[in-house]
Amino acid sequence: MKTSGKFTEKYYREAFKREGLQKTALGEKILDYFDKKSFPCRFLKILKNLPHNAIIADLGCGAGATIRLLHVRRPDLKFYGLDVADQGKLLPDYANFIHLKNTKAIQKIKNKCDLVISSFVLEHLINADEHIAFANTLLKPQGYLFAITMNWTSLLTGAFLDDHSHIKPFTKFGLKKILAENNFSILKCQTKRDLLVILLTPYLLLKTMILLDGRALQTVITNILAPKIWIIGQKINNK
Repeated sequence: MKTSGKFTEKYYREAFKREGLQKTALGEKILDYFDKKSFPCRFLKILKNLPHNAIIADLGCGAGATIRLLHVRRPDLKFYGLDVADQGKLLPDYANFIHLKNTKAIQKIKNKCDLVISSFVLEHLINADEHIAFANTLLKPQGYLFAITMNWTSLLTGAFLDDHSHIKPFTKFGLKKILAENNFSILKCQTKRDLLVILLTPYLLLKTMILLDGRALQTVITNILAPKIWIIGQKINNK
């Protein structure tokens, strides 16, 4: 349930780490670009301030693209990937996989996670409430939830419908509401555009005019309408 763009970022990040380029000025600039492209500054600040050996759970981890992105910045953290599909063999060796049917393994990290990630999962679910409620049970008091999903505007250009597994998009109001109803305070919620698409807009428009490429035009219009929403919530202490 991850976008192909994140796998591209993962490729570069892993290459930088392998070659030690993240320690160079150029490497840092490129990594910073990918961070800002994938995650909001508010989230990166939270990530930076997590304690040593903090536990991060990626709920709906897929092949672990988000885990790889975060590990480059914070290799000292403990990563867990949870999914309904058996993704264990696809995750990097520094991440622990837990199948969502494995209640015994899940119990071991309940109320112990400092941060839970939900990256492009909510739009695939019939009952998003259950997903957010479950994320809350994983978090320790005052732990953080970061979720990103599809904005309702992606329906206007048909981009949302391009993926047959999509069930419903969200509004900012709806996303805030679902977190508030599941014991989260809302720290920040914002729509998101893809910086790379903005930079490529002249090329995509030229491609549209010369090649009559409707897909290129759809990409530009979809991005103008901010097709994604991200939200950061903090678990409210139970009294």
